[in-house]
Amino acid sequence: ALAAFQQFNKAHNTKQEKKSALTQAQQTSFLNYVATSSKYRRWYPLFTVLFGTGLRIGEVLGLRWEDLDFTNNLINVNHTLLYYKTEEGLYHVHPTKTAHSTRVVPMSTMVKTAFIMEKWNQESKNRSCSLTIDGYTNFVFVNYRGYPLYTYLVNQAIKNIVNTYNASILQTPEAMLPHFSCHSCRHSFATRMFESGTEAKVVQELLGHSSINMTLDIYTDVSVEIKQDEISIIDKFLYCI
Repeated sequence: ALAAFQQFNKAHNTKQEKKSALTQAQQTSFLNYVATSSKYRRWYPLFTVLFGTGLRIGEVLGLRWEDLDFTNNLINVNHTLLYYKTEEGLYHVHPTKTAHSTRVVPMSTMVKTAFIMEKWNQESKNRSCSLTIDGYTNFVFVNYRGYPLYTYLVNQAIKNIVNTYNASILQTPEAMLPHFSCHSCRHSFATRMFESGTEAKVVQELLGHSSINMTLDIYTDVSVEIKQDEISIIDKFLYCI
């Protein structure tokens, strides 16, 4: 039982150090490259959802088609899918990380299009979820066997994409992408929200944080350029520049 609990904590990433957000330019470069790559294009819907919702990776991978409300453009986040070995199997469905994590998240046009693209891709290949996990099935993001994806696979995909992208632009090292993880997508979403002027309380609700302090801590990753812009505004206000 202790070993299973430790695996659960590891899968939930509860004790990993804080991850940095991508800049807006890096995020755009990554998504554009994935969208136009014949090798990695299949990953585009998943990464669009990760960057466009701020959901935890387990929440995204746990999404079922019935959790998506395309009429009202809403995503119902009510459980999480984790991958760790126990006597019962490898996949496990759990409640969301905290009570605040059970929430309804608006679906942007970009994210809605990504879900529809994923649906079309699977239907064109006659592919659908083939597993039932703790009573849950019909998961959105599955592999060619119909098995739900899991965090390690997604992080490996990110690593491969970044390596291939960087190798293609060796002559311009300043444009290279940093290595990042699934959690960096969530952090990037929060940073984009702050950069656009979204109130911290709204960001907290979107992320499902139990404490506003957890959300405010993300302010530290707002880009240098944004901070410089804010100082320029203060200069103009105070000194009538």
